[in-house]
Parts: sequence; C-alpha cells; structure tokens
Amino acid sequence: MGRGWHSWFVSEPDDSEPDDSEPDEDAGIADQFDFAATDDSEPDDESIHVESPEAELPESAGLVGHRIARLAVSVAILAWLVGIVVWNMPNSATRNAVLPKVQPLMTATGIQQNWGVFAPNPRNEEWDMTIEMYYADGSMREWTFPDNQLVGMWFVFRWQKQMEALINENNTANAEAFAKWLRLTESSPDNAIVRVVFRHEYLIFAGPGQPFTEVWADRVPHTVELAND
Repeated sequence: MGRGWHSWFVSEPDDSEPDDSEPDEDAGIADQFDFAATDDSEPDDESIHVESPEAELPESAGLVGHRIARLAVSVAILAWLVGIVVWNMPNSATRNAVLPKVQPLMTATGIQQNWGVFAPNPRNEEWDMTIEMYYADGSMREWTFPDNQLVGMWFVFRWQKQMEALINENNTANAEAFAKWLRLTESSPDNAIVRVVFRHEYLIFAGPGQPFTEVWADRVPHTVELAND
C-alpha cells in the first residue's frame, strides 16, 4: 500500500507558524445558516433624515394661530373677572351703570353670585312660585318648577335661578319669554294658552327670639297676555 496508506494516517509536518488564537465555535454555525452580519457601529447623523410634520407649514402660520388663541383666552378671562367684580360691588351708581353690560355674560355662564344668605343680614324669607296657565277654552292649569330628589341640586339649580329671575318684577322680558315657552310646550293643537300668571309665594321669618309662625303670602310679579293665534 506504500505511500498512500502512510500519508492517510500520518500528517505531514507544517512549516507555517502555529495559530495560538482560540477557535471560534460560532463560526461554523454562522457559515452553516448564512447569518447576516450586523453592524453595531454608531449611525452617521448625516445619513438620518426625519420628516418634521411642521416642515410643510409656513413658519408664521403656527405662531399666528398660537397668539390668537392666547389672546382669545386672555380676553375671556378678563371679561369674566370684570363681571365678577362688578356683580359683587356694593350698591352704587357705578355698579348700576355697569351691571347691565355684564349681566348677559353672567347670566349665560351661570357665575352670578348672591351673598344675601350670609351674615350680618341673611335673607329672612322662603319663597316658591306657581305659574297659572289659562287656556283658550277658559280652563286653567298650574305649572310648578320641576324637582329631582335623586340628582338634587345638579338638576334643580338652573330652575331655581330661573325662578329668582321671574320673581323680579322688573324682569318683564324674561317673563314674556318664559310664557311663550310654556305656550309651545304645554298647549294642545286645539287649545292654546292665552294668559300666564306668575304667582310668587313667600314666607317671612320672624327675627331672632321671636316665635315662628308659618304664614304664607303671595303676590303676582308678572301677568303675560298671549295672542290667540
């Protein structure tokens, strides 16, 4: 068998320098599955380009819109503060002159305040209101403000503020508008409301140390006649 058999079992001496490095155990696996090489180096800032959502807008558009929004909020806060100050001013000529200008804002936002229930001069009466609705056929029906014991003040507060407005005999515009609303909601197609009477019922409490007597009185701050169309 000679030379061929001997060279199979005996390796020839290698004159190259020995490799002292540790064998890479993962090299064969990477070559076998053809893994892609990964680059952990830091990316070049010049190669990264991110589109900004504001890049397509003019530079002045966002700035102008921001200023307008801030101006609108500032004006609203200023108007609200002026209304609060005027509403809580002591009764004077200045308050009476400015109050009609701020009253629409205070009524619409519901931020009007009344300190009459506090010392030293708390309110000494309890009041209620019944509205009498007279129909074209001569009949009459009473309407009272709704109540909700479950929800409480979250439901009735607005109705109480409306009642306070109707008690004021100088607030005729509110009474006329409310009477027209009742005609739209409480009339029948063949029997319309032609007259609305607002009856204010009140109970005046005696002073401190005086015996309590529950005696109710009433007055009529408004009577609204509606055309029989």
